[in-house]
This record gives sequence, C-alpha cells and structure tokens, in this order.
Amino acid sequence: MRLKRSKLHLNKSAIAFLENEIVKELLHKYNAYISGGLAIEMSRFKHADVAEYLGWGDVDVYFRCQDDFEAACKKMLRYSDFSCDSPTGLCKNFNIPLTFWPKFETRKRTVKFQLIGLTNSLEKTFKQFDFTNCRIAYDKDGFIYDSDALQLNKDNCIKVNHSLSPFLISRVAKYIKYKSFEKITPDSKQHITEWLIKARNGIWDDPCLNINWFNGSCLMQNPIQEMFEYRDVISDADLLLLLGKIKLRKHVRSSRHYNRLILGPEVDIALQELKRRKNERI
Repeated sequence: MRLKRSKLHLNKSAIAFLENEIVKELLHKYNAYISGGLAIEMSRFKHADVAEYLGWGDVDVYFRCQDDFEAACKKMLRYSDFSCDSPTGLCKNFNIPLTFWPKFETRKRTVKFQLIGLTNSLEKTFKQFDFTNCRIAYDKDGFIYDSDALQLNKDNCIKVNHSLSPFLISRVAKYIKYKSFEKITPDSKQHITEWLIKARNGIWDDPCLNINWFNGSCLMQNPIQEMFEYRDVISDADLLLLLGKIKLRKHVRSSRHYNRLILGPEVDIALQELKRRKNERI
C-alpha cells in the first residue's frame, strides 16, 4: 500500500459540504477524517456531486483515538434530530437536518453521519478495508489515498483485499449493481471463493460475527444470487460450493384455477444456474 497526500481539486458541491461548521468541527477539533463512499465521490473532482450522493449515501467519519470519538458523539447529539447505534454496536448514527446545508437539495431532509468507533491510525484503518477502492480519506490537511485507489475507481473495477467480513458479497453486489462498478480484479477472485467457503460452513474469522447466510432467508441470499450473472465473481467452481444451500419455491399459476397462485416445486438455485450456463455454451 503506497499512500499519497495531496490537496486534489474539489468542485463546488464538495467545498459547500466541507465548509459546513459541523464538518469542520469534526475534522479540526476531533482530528477525524472522512472515508468510504463520500470520500470516493469527492475524489471524482469535477464529476463529483456531493448533494446527489447525500440523497442516498451517508458520511463515514473515522477517528484516530477513542477520546475524540466519544467527545464527537456527545457533540453530535446537539445537532441531530435522531441517533442510534449501528446493528453491530461499533458505530453511532446521527441524522442531521438539511437546514445545516441551506444550499443543498437532496431527496432526504437529513444528512446521515456514521461515526465509526473502531479508532486507529489512518494507515491501519486502510489496511482493514475490504476494498482497495475505499482507501481514500479527507482530513483537515486534504486528501490521503492509496495510489491504486484512484485508478481502480476510474476503471470501475473492484479490488478485494480479504474475506474477513460476513457482508463481503453484499458489498460487492452493492458496488456492481448500484455504484456503476463493472468487474473485480483477477486477484480478488480468491477472496470471493474463500468467503463462499466460510459462508457455506458458517465459520467466520471473528466468532462474534454469527451470520448464517443459508437460514432460508431470501433477503440474506439475494446478494449471492445477484452475482450469478457475473462469472468473474461467481465461477462454475464456486457454484459447486453452493449446491444444496439455496433452495427456493416460486409461486406458479394453478392449472385448475388460472387466477390462483400456488407454491411450485423446490428449486436448487445453484444447480439451476449451472445448467443455464451449460446450455449457454452449447
């Protein structure tokens, strides 16, 4: 990982966001830095549209020490009209009314800030990120980023660094289906296969992350199925790992009563996809 620091060009929408008093207080008083999706958006320079991003995305704020994190959380309570812990309990979420950004027009009436409780140096935080693409941050001194991240984002290509998170496949699906990314790097493939093996066995690096992807919940399995159409993500060999793991029964029309839907036979989704790919090659 080669980090660079630069005062890269910011467009008007990014400047308008960063000049807000709440944001300046987080970056200067609490020595925080912004990373994640917003930092990626700001690094697009003249193409960045921060107001559009905040209509659906949030602001991920990281801290270098625990005292700054706790003090910032207390201060954010003064500004927010709603706050809660994240599902993992590692983050604090704050909804800040859009009135603090009078020049912004977004689809929401609030801007969601997520203050990350895993305090560390920026370099160590970057090493923990599952995507190299996310190794971009903005602090009081400007941008700091992995030299590979900007090019990967320009090429709309995801580089996966590890398989530690139970939600890796959800994030890959999110970036490809909803963030205009098109593919993963060849060396990312091993981490996807490692993740599928962990998901199949329900065994994660952190035993506290007790996530069962195959408990019959369609919602949990959807990101895996969404990636079936991307063979560079889910290969034929990967589908073999999933045989018998995702079974669904779809509604079909009754042959006796046309206007009535009944449950059809159980379908092994991975086997069905293998057959589809085989027929496609013929």
